[in-house]
Amino acid sequence: MIDNAIIFFSYKHPHLWLEINEMIFDEIEDCKKKQKEKIYKNVQNLIKKIK
Repeated sequence: MIDNAIIFFSYKHPHLWLEINEMIFDEIEDCKKKQKEKIYKNVQNLIKKIK
């Protein structure tokens, strides 16, 4: 059912669908970047504790 709604919406409003997808992928990239930064920071803190 959701698949049909997505297909219908993307067919009727392709420009909006592209914008929505772009926003979603931007959010995903931001989350990945934040996660990498957090992991790096945690590793640096562990290294400091070990020294």
